[in-house]
Amino acid sequence: MNYNKPLQKGFTIVELMIALLIGLFLSAGAIQIFLGTKENNRMQENLSRMQENARFAMHFLTEDIRKVAFDGGVCGRGRILNNAINRLDVSSAVSPYIFKGLPTQSAASTAIIGFNSLSGAISGLENVGLNNSDEITIRALSALSNGVDVIAPLVLNTDDLQINVSEAGAFVQGDIVLVTDCKYSDIFQITDDPATGALEHATGSTETPGNKTNQLSLGAYTANTKVYKLSSGTGLLATTYAVANGAGSPGLTRRIGGAVAQQLVPDIESMQIEYGQRKFNGDMFFVPAGTVDLDMNDVMSVRISLLVRSRDDFIATSGQPYFFNNSDVSGAAIPDNRLRKVYTSTIAVRNRLN
Repeated sequence: MNYNKPLQKGFTIVELMIALLIGLFLSAGAIQIFLGTKENNRMQENLSRMQENARFAMHFLTEDIRKVAFDGGVCGRGRILNNAINRLDVSSAVSPYIFKGLPTQSAASTAIIGFNSLSGAISGLENVGLNNSDEITIRALSALSNGVDVIAPLVLNTDDLQINVSEAGAFVQGDIVLVTDCKYSDIFQITDDPATGALEHATGSTETPGNKTNQLSLGAYTANTKVYKLSSGTGLLATTYAVANGAGSPGLTRRIGGAVAQQLVPDIESMQIEYGQRKFNGDMFFVPAGTVDLDMNDVMSVRISLLVRSRDDFIATSGQPYFFNNSDVSGAAIPDNRLRKVYTSTIAVRNRLN
């Protein structure tokens, strides 16, 4: 019997160390690829989110700015919004209907109000005008239902306290209405039961906000005069856009009427606005709000630039410089390693285009 057996063979310690070293290099390479892919995906996700935020913000702004000077379809391409006179008591905090015309109102009470680098406060938010952002307030009538015809006697600028309409029961006491023949327009509140078709507009009533005056526009309304109901949901409300802190980040906020402002889109750091007006030679020039010779009633387009930042920090290895509001921003002026990009859009005020 042969008791000789072959010697057992295996890896030496040197071979094992070399194999471990090679495995370590391969693992490190795989980890590096994974981390690089992860960071690239993180960057792409943030870039996509930035573009999405900019698109949503511009969508909201565009939709409302395009409605400026819309008359609710009452007079086609008319401009009731700029010419209607508010007879309501504008001192009342619950009155969301702001038109120009009354001596007690600011001259800025028009279809577009712009504030350059505004600092202030919006209910429910803080730091309005964040990062020297501009603010814009837009007023327009939403689509109205068919108006009710006014019947004789037509109203003059007298102490006559009622308007007679053709449909009894079309309105109720307390309704805020627009009366117009597309030349003259007034906003007032019905102060008595209009069941018979007589719309009273007296002062000193218990209705809120009430009427500041019982007189209507100069001159006589024509036979084409109609009355339209302005409800809080379908009438004229001031819509204000600003940049403010909220929900842990700066963002585009919107306030409708007297409601609490809400943040629509996060990670909007700043908004700069210029208003386009025709020169005498027909050229368009864009200037900020408050510029001498800028007439908001003649603004035909609005140019908005948004500074959008990435949701996550440390996307870049250092603060990324950018150009915004005619300035190069770099160095210590950049507080973090987020990505930033500027999006600009010029929005036409359709109802003012010739």
